[in-house]
Amino acid sequence: MIFVSPYNDPEVIGGQGTIARELERQIEGGIDAVFTSLGGGGLIAGVGGYLKTVNPGVRVVACSPENSRVMH
Repeated sequence: MIFVSPYNDPEVIGGQGTIARELERQIEGGIDAVFTSLGGGGLIAGVGGYLKTVNPGVRVVACSPENSRVMH
């Protein structure tokens, strides 16, 4: 079997970036800030990477679950 990391793989991170693309398409007037969960880092890397590319001024805020602060 091939192991695919859920957070440390460029294709997985790119896939997570599609979430930001959908947000951008659906929110009129642009995005000033986005709050996203932080676990292994793949989701925030994809979302933040895309949004910072199209809007360098956007604020990307990492949110840790209270009972799972692995990155805190």
